Amino acid sequence: MSMERELCKKVGIMDRYKVNIICRVVGIIVLLFSCAFNVSSNADLMPSGKLSLIKPPIFSLSESISVNPELSRKTTISFEMDENWTPSRQIISQGQNSISRMTSFLLSYNSNLERDHAIEISELYYHESLKEGVNHDIAFSQMCLETGYLKFGGTVNASQNNFCGLGAVDEFTAGDVFESMEVGVRAHIQHLKAYASSSDLNNKLVDKRFRFVVRGSATQIHDLTGKWASDSDYGDKIQNLLDRLYSHVSI
Repeated sequence: MSMERELCKKVGIMDRYKVNIICRVVGIIVLLFSCAFNVSSNADLMPSGKLSLIKPPIFSLSESISVNPELSRKTTISFEMDENWTPSRQIISQGQNSISRMTSFLLSYNSNLERDHAIEISELYYHESLKEGVNHDIAFSQMCLETGYLKFGGTVNASQNNFCGLGAVDEFTAGDVFESMEVGVRAHIQHLKAYASSSDLNNKLVDKRFRFVVRGSATQIHDLTGKWASDSDYGDKIQNLLDRLYSHVSI
């Protein structure tokens, strides 16, 4: 009300009613302006309850993305990543993304996926990677590439619980089958560790093709090209998905 009284003193030609209206309009404009920038929380919590170390996107006019394709309204924001910071390309390293961000990312590319299923597989990739020292961001991104965001559609189907194409050496071979999602994710993580490290596994071996890998022969994402897959752009595709995952804004 102090603002209103000051205006009344300074503007003699306006009555108190008009000043009151102006103050209310200004207040509404300020409130709307503040809400416009409150698109999402930049402080995702990790499962431990600690704040995620992910750096928030820097907003700009360079590139637009859909915040959430599930919403009927067409809300978009713009972002670019800090040019001085990039996700780790080392397979044996610490991931940064929270389970909630991974879940949101997966659902944004597969609207037919049940949310509980997306949460479960995100949790599995987080925890199974942690047990073996594998970067869960990289493993999760590779899973998204290999399964088409769990849409499958290739020689491997969803019932196999094979999330990285293990054993699917050509278009005529269906690949390995695992008894559960947990075992399938564990096999994926173990296969990544086989390539990236010579250290022993911390869990019981479930990867049927572990013995075929030259240990420590692919320590970074791009080293997987020509080893995990013959696609000459394989490493670049994983890197692209990893960048998208870090740039994803979950709401």
